[in-house]
Amino acid sequence: MLPGCDYNHWLIVMEFPKDPAPTREQMIETYLNTLATVLGSMEEAKKNMYAFSTTTYTGFQCTVSEETSEKFKGLPGVLWVLPDSYIDVKNKDYGGDKEMVLLLNEEDLNKRRLLSLPLDEHSVGGLLVAELNYYM
Repeated sequence: MLPGCDYNHWLIVMEFPKDPAPTREQMIETYLNTLATVLGSMEEAKKNMYAFSTTTYTGFQCTVSEETSEKFKGLPGVLWVLPDSYIDVKNKDYGGDKEMVLLLNEEDLNKRRLLSLPLDEHSVGGLLVAELNYYM
């Protein structure tokens, strides 16, 4: 086992056409649909995706078993399926960009509102997306 990898957290790197390039929302919907194909439902996809990017890289991070991760191989647009690893093993931190994007269901989003956490929300395919800015 590689240090910082538990083989239950995966980075799925995807490719998209360059002309015309998809919108951010189209990319996010593709990520969700790809994960839903593997897990069998959009609800499971929403529960198991913990991060994604449409800028630094094009792909998403999800929690699935090593066996399930094999199902991504050969799906349209999937370039690589890699075990996600902690940047800080001691604190179990996966790190991320200065702008981290989290998928939240309505209950989680309402909790964040109650805690007065800063967010810029919009809806993509019926899913609430909140962008939380944090500084490393």
